[in-house]
Amino acid sequence: MAVENGTIYRLFVLLASGAYAEVGSGKQKGLKFPEKRDMLESSGKGDDGEYNEYGRYHGTITLDSMIVTGDAGQSLFKTALRTSQEVTIRISVNGTQVEEAICKIESWDPDYSDNTIVTASVSLRVQGLPYAVAP
Repeated sequence: MAVENGTIYRLFVLLASGAYAEVGSGKQKGLKFPEKRDMLESSGKGDDGEYNEYGRYHGTITLDSMIVTGDAGQSLFKTALRTSQEVTIRISVNGTQVEEAICKIESWDPDYSDNTIVTASVSLRVQGLPYAVAP
């Protein structure tokens, strides 16, 4: 879960059962979803300034920390990474799932520190474009 000015963001993953489960057993920190487009220069020799066209879209979703003990979502991430499968994720805002994306797991980083709860971080690469979830 990430909180920005009172707004709560959460990451969910589609399970084999067809249901979406919140990853990290509801204990998430540092959810980020930076998006960008490549810029293609389209300036000509006679142009005094630079002009650009939009290129490819890139999206990466990262979750800095989530509790993994007994969590179905974390198991799905680890299996998807090892078997080169895609996962379907959703991001919720204040309890309403608003965006969905197909992703490939770029990295999975568990932390098995002594005398503490096991946590992990994950990085997902968005495939194609994310889309709004129908109400």
